[in-house]
Amino acid sequence: MLDYDALKWAHVVSQFQFVDMELDLAITFAETAASSGSKERTERNIENAMLAYRTATKFIQRDKFSPQMMAMLAEKVERLSLLVGQL
Repeated sequence: MLDYDALKWAHVVSQFQFVDMELDLAITFAETAASSGSKERTERNIENAMLAYRTATKFIQRDKFSPQMMAMLAEKVERLSLLVGQL
């Protein structure tokens, strides 16, 4: 018999991993934008960073993610914010 609570937690962990990877992707796009020599490429990468960020925020489960998970995501959001602010 499957344990409902274990399956529910596995789903939360999968959502967290997705959000975490989307924020990593957003950070990568922001870093690429910062190092690009082309205005067009910079703008495109900023747009891509923001799209990844918006996608991540749609799936943040504040009421289901653990405090440790939320702290990890908050660090990445802060890093992304600093990077975008420098552009």
